[in-house]
Amino acid sequence: MSVKTAEISTVETSAAKTFSGKTTGIRVSPNSYFIALFLTTFVSGLLVYLEKDLAGIIIFCAGWMVFPFFARTDRPTFHGKRIAHAKFLPKLRAKLNNSKYCLKNL
Repeated sequence: MSVKTAEISTVETSAAKTFSGKTTGIRVSPNSYFIALFLTTFVSGLLVYLEKDLAGIIIFCAGWMVFPFFARTDRPTFHGKRIAHAKFLPKLRAKLNNSKYCLKNL
């Protein structure tokens, strides 16, 4: 039992040493951004149907410019000791929820 515990702690420290000083990022699934994009498109279509054309066009254009940008740039990063979302929206969400934007401390 103690051998397995020792092996796990050795693996964790060696991973931290291996990635220390390097930044590694991965892409995440953009499903939530697609849902938000389709909802803004629906709302803009509804506003056009209700003859609120200017508001519908503004929401449509803003949604199709903003959400693809956020979906493309959303990448959690690993700095050797922690996994973090360092982009604008995760930091804003963490600030509003009074929580950390860091996902894991090793």
